[in-house]
Amino acid sequence: MAKKNKQPKVRHAKPGDRNLFKKLWMEYLISSHESGDSEVIPNENNLEKFCIMFDLYTSKDVEGIVLFVGDYAVLMWGSIGVLPFDAKVSQRAMGWGTYIKPSYQGKGISKIIRRAGIEELKKMGFQCIFGEVKHKGNDFEKRCKSAESIGFKPYATTYIMYLEDEEIK
Repeated sequence: MAKKNKQPKVRHAKPGDRNLFKKLWMEYLISSHESGDSEVIPNENNLEKFCIMFDLYTSKDVEGIVLFVGDYAVLMWGSIGVLPFDAKVSQRAMGWGTYIKPSYQGKGISKIIRRAGIEELKKMGFQCIFGEVKHKGNDFEKRCKSAESIGFKPYATTYIMYLEDEEIK
C-alpha cells in the first residue's frame, strides 16, 4: 500500500519558541537583504525589534500571528500595534514576512503557511494584509508569482515617512 504524502503541519508559536523565531528570522533578514527585497540591515538590533513583535503576538497583547512549519518555515503577520479604537487602521495586517529555508523551498510550504495565516487573520477580524515585494533581485518575478498564487494583488509603490527623523516640508 502506497503511503500518502502528508501535508506539513502548521503550528502557532508560543513564547518559548523565541529562540527558533530568532534563528529563522535572522536567516530571513539576511536573505531578504541580500536579494534586495528589504533594506532592513540584518543585525542584532533590528532582529530584536522583530522579536518584540513576536513577544507581543505570542502573548496576545497585540493582534497578530507567528506560525511555524517544523523548524524550517516561519510567518509573522499582524497589527503594527495601532490604537485599538482606530478600527479602520487596525483591520489591516502587516505581512512582516514569510521565510522558508532554501532546502525546503519549491515544495508548496510557502502556500500552506500563508493560507493558514490568512485563515487565522480572518478569524481575528482583519480585512486585508499589507505587504511589499521590492523591485530588486534576480528572483523578483518568482516572489511576485508566489504572492499572487494565494490571492495577493500587485500594487504600485509604498512610501514611508519616519516622523522622528524627518523634517516636515
